[in-house]
Amino acid sequence: MPRIEAKRICFIRTSAIGDVVHGLAFMNGLRAGYPDAHITWITQRIPGELIDGHPSFNRLITFNRKMSFTEWFNFIRRIRLDTYDLVIDPQVSFKATLLTLFSRAQTNLGYDFHRTRELNWLATTHRIARQPLGHVRD
Repeated sequence: MPRIEAKRICFIRTSAIGDVVHGLAFMNGLRAGYPDAHITWITQRIPGELIDGHPSFNRLITFNRKMSFTEWFNFIRRIRLDTYDLVIDPQVSFKATLLTLFSRAQTNLGYDFHRTRELNWLATTHRIARQPLGHVRD
C-alpha cells in the first residue's frame, strides 16, 4: 500500500486493556512514520486512563461503552467537529465502525471483508492487505 499523506490522524482502538496495549506498539510506529502529524486516539475510558499522556499521540478522546443513546449521539457529534486526513480503524466492532463512518475523514483505513464483522469494511476506503495469521500486534 502506498504511503497515505496525512497531517491529522485519528486512531480508533476502543477495546479492552490488552487491545489498547497492543495499540501502543502501533502508535509508536505511527508516530515514527508521521512525526509531524497531529494524532488523536479514541478509546474507552478505562483503557484510556492507562495511556493518557503517552508521547506518541497528541490527543486522547475517551468514552464510556455503556452510554445511553443520547450520550452516543452527543459523542458522535463531538467527533464530527474535528476533521482528519486519515482514520485508522484496526477493529471489527460496530462501535468502531460508527466512529469511522462519522469521523469525516478523507481516508479510512481498516481490514478487508474477510477479516471483519459487523459491516466494518463498509466504513473503510482503504483496506489492509490480507496477511498470514500472526500476532495482532504485527
